[in-house]
Amino acid sequence: MLMFLAGFNIANSKHIIGSEMTYECLGQNPNLRTSKVRVTIIAYRDKSSNGAELDKIINVGIYRKLSNQSYQHLLTTQEPLRNNLNDPIKSFSPCVEAPSSFEAERGFYIFELDLPWDNDYYIVYQRCCRNDNITNVVNPGGSGTAISLTISKEAINACNSSPNFIVSPRLFMCVNDNLNVDNSAIDVDGDSLVYEFCAPYVAGGTFGTNANEDPFRCDGVSPNPARCLPPYNRVQFAGNFSATNPLLGSPGLSIDRRTGFITGKPTASGLFLIGVCVKEYRRGVLIGEILRDFQLLVAGPEACNRVFYPFTTGEDNSPDKEIVLNSFRNDTIYMKACGITDVLYRNTSIVNTTGPIRYEWIYQIGNDTLKSAEKDLMVTYPGFGTYKSALVVIPQFPECIDTIQIVMNVKPKLTADFDVGFDSCQIAPWVFTNTSTSAVPYDTVIWNFNREDTSNVFSPVFSFLSPGKKNISLLVRNRDGCIDTASFTSDYFPVPSLLNIKPDVFLACAPATVNFLNASQYITPAYDITWDYGDGNTSKSFQGVNTYEETGLYNVSLSVKSPSNCTASRTFTSLIDVKEKPVANFELSLENQINGTFKVDLTDLSKGSEFIKWQFGELTTSSEDNPSYTFTDTGTYVIIQKVFNSQGCFDTLSKVVQLRAENFLYVPDAFTPNNDQLNDDFKPKGLFRGINVYTMQVYNRYGEMIFTSNDPLYGWNGLKFNTGVPAPNDVYIYLIEYEDVQGNKQQKQGSVTLLR
Repeated sequence: MLMFLAGFNIANSKHIIGSEMTYECLGQNPNLRTSKVRVTIIAYRDKSSNGAELDKIINVGIYRKLSNQSYQHLLTTQEPLRNNLNDPIKSFSPCVEAPSSFEAERGFYIFELDLPWDNDYYIVYQRCCRNDNITNVVNPGGSGTAISLTISKEAINACNSSPNFIVSPRLFMCVNDNLNVDNSAIDVDGDSLVYEFCAPYVAGGTFGTNANEDPFRCDGVSPNPARCLPPYNRVQFAGNFSATNPLLGSPGLSIDRRTGFITGKPTASGLFLIGVCVKEYRRGVLIGEILRDFQLLVAGPEACNRVFYPFTTGEDNSPDKEIVLNSFRNDTIYMKACGITDVLYRNTSIVNTTGPIRYEWIYQIGNDTLKSAEKDLMVTYPGFGTYKSALVVIPQFPECIDTIQIVMNVKPKLTADFDVGFDSCQIAPWVFTNTSTSAVPYDTVIWNFNREDTSNVFSPVFSFLSPGKKNISLLVRNRDGCIDTASFTSDYFPVPSLLNIKPDVFLACAPATVNFLNASQYITPAYDITWDYGDGNTSKSFQGVNTYEETGLYNVSLSVKSPSNCTASRTFTSLIDVKEKPVANFELSLENQINGTFKVDLTDLSKGSEFIKWQFGELTTSSEDNPSYTFTDTGTYVIIQKVFNSQGCFDTLSKVVQLRAENFLYVPDAFTPNNDQLNDDFKPKGLFRGINVYTMQVYNRYGEMIFTSNDPLYGWNGLKFNTGVPAPNDVYIYLIEYEDVQGNKQQKQGSVTLLR
C-alpha cells in the first residue's frame, strides 16, 4: 500500500473529456512464452475547467480473464505522465471555428508489459470525474471513467498490435451543421476493423475529495486496482439518449461500421458523451477491442464562429457615402435607398481562411437576372421599386458554400430642412418653421434643442433658459421608412431688458462691506460686467463687493455686454444707505474688599451712542450709563459694552478682568485672656482667603514652645497648648509662616504681651 500511495495527487477531478488506450507488440520470448507490449493511454482534459490537472502518476491495473468470466488481479503498475500537449479544440465542420477559449490537453502515459501467451488480458486505468454539465448522462460529475483495453490470448500469441485512431477526436460543432467526420483507425497487421457506438465504462466517484475520506475506495476519485476489479458498469444515459443515440439530430448520429465515418445533423445544443468501439477481427475471430470516448459540444448560433460568412453593406456612390443598410434577419439583409439609384454593395464577408475563395453576385435589373464575380458590386437601378440580389461565398469546401439574400427598396428622396427666427440680443422664443420635403406623409418628427429639450411638433416654438452655443437638430421619417436630418448652430447671448441686483444689506453702518448678487436672467461669467458702486469704486467681477468708508446715500450701476456685443445697463438710485456708527469705550476701577468680594465700577466713555447695554461675564446685564457690579468669586471675566444709535448702528467693546484673592494679615501686640469676650485669644487679623499653608508658633522667654496652630482662625487662649496651666503675664515670642495666594512664602515674627 505504501508504494501505491507514493507520489499520487488527490483532487476533485471534474475535468475528463475523453480517453483511449492502445498497444503495440514489440516482440516475443519463445522460451518464456511471453510477448512484450507497449501500452499507450491518452487522457483528454478540459483546460477551461477548474478541475484538477492531469495526474503526474497513475495506477493501472492488469487483470487476467478467468473461465467463469470473472477477472483476477495480476499487478498494479504506477506510470508517470510522459508528455502532454495543448490543442485548440477542433470543430467537426471546416465551416466553423471553435471559440479560441476552448482548449484540450492531451496527456500520454506509456509503459511496457511482458504478458504470457496463455491468457486473455484486461488493462484498466480508473479515474474520476467527468464534467458536471454533460447533457446525456446521469450524474456525470459524480462518477468517473474506466479507460480500458482488451487483449486476447490469440493476439498475444500472434504478437498483434491494436488499431490506432488516425486523428484526434473533434470536440465542437454547431447546431444544424452537417456532421461528416473521420473517426477511423489504422491496423498495422491488416486485420478487419468494425466500428460501432458503445457506452463508455464507469468507475470511481467523488469519495476522497473531503478530509478524512479514503480516495482509493471503489467509489473514490482514484479507485485501488487491487480492490476494484472488472467487470465495470456502463455509463447510464439520461432520458431518451443511448449509446447508439447519443444526441438529438435530424438525421441522428450514425457511424459507418466499415469506415468509422460519423455523420448526422444535431438539432439541439448541449454537451454530449459519445463512445466509439473498434473491434479487431482476424479470419472472422475477435482478437481485441479498443474504446475511444469523447465529449462533443454542440453550440448554439451565438457561440459559433463561422469561417465563411457572407455579408454586405450598401452605400450611395457619392462623396457623402450614405449608408443604406437597414436591418438583417433570417439570412436576409433588408436595405432602403431613399432617392438613391446608384448603390455600391461592399463585400464585408467573414473569411477566416487562407485557402482559395470565390464570390458570386446574382442581382435583378428589370426582367434581367445578372451575375458578377467581382468582390464588390456597383448597381444602377432604373427607378423606384423593390430589387432582389444575393451574395454567394464559395470556399474550397463545398459544404461551406453560403448565401445571403439582399432586398433593396428604392424610395423617393426625403429632405429634412427648417428655417429659424430669433433675435440673438433679446430673451424671446425661437420660432422654427419645418420646410422638409417628402413624396409621402411624415410619421415621425423629432426636434432636439441643444439637448435641453425635445419636441414632436411639426413647427415648434421654443424658449432657451440659458445663453451659449445652441445646436438644433431635426429628424424626420416618412411612411416609406426614409429618414433624414438637418441641423443649425448659432451663438445665443442675449441681455435681459431689465437688469437686476440683490445687495445683502440696504442699510449699513460705516465702514460697511456690501455684497451684490448679480440676479439678472441669462447673465453668466462669460459676459463683460462693470459695477459702479457710487463712491468712486468700480469692479469687473461677476458678483459685486464694495466697502463703503463714509456715510451717505449711494447709487449703484450695473453694465453688461454679451459675447455677441449685446449691451444693457441700469442704475439703482439711492440703493445703499450708510449711517454713522457709534464708538464704544469705557473704563473700569476694581476694589478688592476685605471680605473677599470684588467691586467693579464702570465709566461710559462712548461717543454717538443713545443706548447702552452692559454684560458682566455670563452673570448679569445692565442698561445703566455708569453701573457698578460686585463679583463674589475669583476668576476671569469679560465685561462687554454694546452701544446703539437710533439708525440701528452699534459698536461693541470688551475688556477682560482677572480677579484673584489677596491675603494680608497683621498681628496684635497684646491680648487679655480673661473671658470677657474681648481680645481673649491671640491670632492674626486680616484677609486669609487663598492661603494654602499656615503655621503659628508661640514661645516663652525660655525658648519653650507653649502653642502651635495650622489655622489662622484658631488662636492662643493663654493656656499651655490651650489645655494646660495658665501662662503668667509676660512677653512672648511668635513666629508665623504661610504661603500667599501667589504661592510665595511669607513670614512674620515678633512679640506679644499677655495681660490678665
